[in-house]
Amino acid sequence: MAFPTNEVSATTNDVETVLNEICEVLKAHEDRYDGVIVDTENMQNDACRFAASLKASLSQWARQGKKAVWIKVPKEQAKLVPVAIEVGFGYHHAEPSYVMLVHWIPQTPPTIPDNASHQAGVAAFVFNEEGEVKM
Repeated sequence: MAFPTNEVSATTNDVETVLNEICEVLKAHEDRYDGVIVDTENMQNDACRFAASLKASLSQWARQGKKAVWIKVPKEQAKLVPVAIEVGFGYHHAEPSYVMLVHWIPQTPPTIPDNASHQAGVAAFVFNEEGEVKM
């Protein structure tokens, strides 16, 4: 059965607006680089609800002009990682207790630096005129 076009008035923006009103926006705090860091302490552990909230949150943060979104997913909530990846997040780094995910919002090349993966050390010895090491 076909619907008359004058009876179907919902647009993508209308659907997005309704979803944003229904879904809870994730709690987050701003970072100093015009991005946000999601507060994961009270984050939904249900994958479907998390996906809906994450999409609504990204939409809101994009309208606010935010650039990057960071989510530090604790290993106890690891099942949420594939959900975030599906929405457009990528891996930044991982530690034994968490995975750090990041999403670049603007349609510009990301300016997020890679995670530091190496350490450099410097050592020096000072010798006196007799060839002895100075302390």
